Amino acid sequence: MHQEENRTARWISALSRKVVLPTALTLTANATAQSSNSTNAQVLQELLTEVRQLRMALERANTLNARLQITLQRIQLQQNQVNRASSDLESVRGAISKAEADESQTSSELSDVESRLPQEQDPNRQKELQGVQKYMKTKLEQQTHAVQELQGKESELATSLQHEQAKLADLQSRLDTLEKTLEPQQTQ
Repeated sequence: MHQEENRTARWISALSRKVVLPTALTLTANATAQSSNSTNAQVLQELLTEVRQLRMALERANTLNARLQITLQRIQLQQNQVNRASSDLESVRGAISKAEADESQTSSELSDVESRLPQEQDPNRQKELQGVQKYMKTKLEQQTHAVQELQGKESELATSLQHEQAKLADLQSRLDTLEKTLEPQQTQ
């Protein structure tokens, strides 16, 4: 008897799953369909509004993406300019160091010649030392002038490098601003 009750309970349960539940769902769907005709227009309007908002968001994203790409390319080009200016400046500084070393050596040699000149007794040797002294003075003046020109060029290049670095900093600031513009969109 206990088995028959279990069998009957299972049969009723199966019947309710196969007949009663689908019937109830159909009746609910019919009632909802009748009331949803009025809400269909509202849902359609909401969907249309959301599609428009999505289109606008995509247009903004595309515009922002293009601006990001342009800014990144300009940063890359500007970084190349900074690197070139920095390299030129280092090259001139190396040339200044060499020119100053040459100038110092010539000055030392000139001092040596000038100290030997009054001690020289031989007139031929004295004339030779005077010729060397004149040559070294001319050479020293040229070297001094070359160092001054290189220092002027160094100053110009240092100013140019600062200018190029300022441009790069401005572009990087623009990129930061564009990135901040992206942040709220990414969190939504």
